Amino acid sequence: MEWLPPLVGAPADTLTTQFWVNVRIDVRQWVGRPARVYMVLPPDEYPPLELNWTTQGRLLPGRLVSGERALVYVGLIDSPALQDRLNVRVLARANWMGNSRRLSVHFECEPN
Repeated sequence: MEWLPPLVGAPADTLTTQFWVNVRIDVRQWVGRPARVYMVLPPDEYPPLELNWTTQGRLLPGRLVSGERALVYVGLIDSPALQDRLNVRVLARANWMGNSRRLSVHFECEPN
């Protein structure tokens, strides 16, 4: 994590890091059906994190805060897996608690 340069209207004590992650979501049980897929960042006992991401095109870009979920796919499930590469940026306040913290992101699928 490193300090974020001061931005107008943003807290001055914000830390950030950025990384790429390859995502493969097993959706084989919904092949041939329309569905919505959400990325979920469960709440934990620490101050909230914010995730922002861009994609290579299969999934939707978006924003997520601890305790929320964000839509990453809507449409027909046409293959057994949804795959994409995400460029993820994590934002945290300086009171984010400690030298390390686990990101426990998971995905939920809701068929229509």
